Amino acid sequence: MSNYAQEYTRLPQPDVSPTSLSVRDAATGRRINAAPYYSEHWSTLRTYVASMSYVTGSHAMKVGMNLSEGPRHEKATVNGDMTLNFNGPNPVSVILTASPRDARERLNADLGIYAQDQWTIDRMTLNLGLRFDYLNAKLEAQNFPAGTFVPARSLGELPGLPSWKDLNPRLGLAYDLFGNGKTALKASFGRYQRPDADLGYDSTRTSLNGDFEQVSFAKVSGNLFRFETSYQRTSPGFEINDLGFLNRADKQNQSTWANFSFNKPAAFYRRLFWNLNQWNDWTVDGLPLDRAFNTNVHTRFNNRIATPIFMNDALDAIQPVRR
Repeated sequence: MSNYAQEYTRLPQPDVSPTSLSVRDAATGRRINAAPYYSEHWSTLRTYVASMSYVTGSHAMKVGMNLSEGPRHEKATVNGDMTLNFNGPNPVSVILTASPRDARERLNADLGIYAQDQWTIDRMTLNLGLRFDYLNAKLEAQNFPAGTFVPARSLGELPGLPSWKDLNPRLGLAYDLFGNGKTALKASFGRYQRPDADLGYDSTRTSLNGDFEQVSFAKVSGNLFRFETSYQRTSPGFEINDLGFLNRADKQNQSTWANFSFNKPAAFYRRLFWNLNQWNDWTVDGLPLDRAFNTNVHTRFNNRIATPIFMNDALDAIQPVRR
């Protein structure tokens, strides 16, 4: 369990009176006389995490949960309940504010409960998972005192802002094609959630959706040559939070990576790696988005053997190679 508590204030300086109005100059962007508002803030976020694992010869099972909850309270005032806007010496506008404000809200539960199992059957390994997500928050009863331009106000509690429940399955499969641990066929399917600040808010929705599929074929071990080729598809409604934000959902991707590793020291290097990468992107409807190829070489020079490449010694003198 962890407890994160915040308490901070934004109070006026001693020479700023309650009648000092905030003045902003649009020509320079400067603000004088008073801050745009003053506030006092209190919040607490309590987080609980628990998990349990059970491992046998063919199974590796894990269940767990994480829960966050806590209140938030903020008081805010604006001097004179107004802000004056100028453009140089010329008055432009006045912003009237419905302050003071005394806002109280509470995160009831940001809950995740999951179960996953890695199950090995001969050459095949299955990764099975199921996650339940629950997000619930509310505005507590509010009581605002009267201000310069508004009377005293009261607002009853507003629960379920939001109240979301989602159940998300995930499945992964890896098959050792030849039984030697070098070449594997992999596939995965999952349903995820994604709260994204760039997406519009639809108050009528109670859940998020979308799907993601991936199939890959790879040679994952070997002294000289390894490769992986894969295909991924994300649906237009794909929403995800635990793999990072996406620039685009409606997308298909095909990619291939190949690597040649020369680990045996030669006349002028100790190790050398050569990578080749190729990929294509399309929309789900097949419209092309991107096509690219690149290659790169990484080497570590050997300064213990005389070679015609004299730069090796200079490079090693700057950053010696560990032996």
